[in-house]
Amino acid sequence: MLIICVIAYRLVSTSTPDNLKNYIVKNERIETAYTELKDDFLIYKLNIRSPFALGDTMFIDNVYYLESVGNLQFTVRCKNDVMEELISKYNMQVLSPFKYYLKVSTVKVNDETAETTETEEVEILDFVLLEDFTVNVFGENKDRYKYYTLSFDGVEIDYIKTKVEIYMFLNTETEPVEYDETKADARVTLFDINMPKDKIKPEKLLGILE
Repeated sequence: MLIICVIAYRLVSTSTPDNLKNYIVKNERIETAYTELKDDFLIYKLNIRSPFALGDTMFIDNVYYLESVGNLQFTVRCKNDVMEELISKYNMQVLSPFKYYLKVSTVKVNDETAETTETEEVEILDFVLLEDFTVNVFGENKDRYKYYTLSFDGVEIDYIKTKVEIYMFLNTETEPVEYDETKADARVTLFDINMPKDKIKPEKLLGILE
């Protein structure tokens, strides 16, 4: 009975809050496109393989690609106690203790119908680095977790040739954090050819606009 109670507690305490389960960051471009396209507005939920970063301190959830407007969104769940320690240690005066860079790469494939294995290193032919994003923060300091929902525009995904990664750097300095992937504090692959995707009915996320 005790084991069942512990499992139930962990499921409840780590589950995504109800107000974030079908949540995305909206903007004028998204609203205008949805008004025009309605059911033809394409949204995919990307099912990433390894959602944890910094041990189990961070968890990536609700990864949505709004194909119709080239927008990628996801939520980062952070353990509040660990984040508070980092903020205090480095005296951070920022909305988020991390600086994020989204790397959208074009990879080499020998056959456009062939998949790579999960462990196979792919050759990067070119990439775009995106650092401008919108972030909405949920949760209080007294809560177990805080949630950061990030929205990136200008993301073009070819489902055969594209790899998308998020690089996270601690905001420990007053100067802007420079991108150097060898010094990233955390990195998560958000999409590659091996990751399945589910088509989402647009009204599930955008119907509130009607």
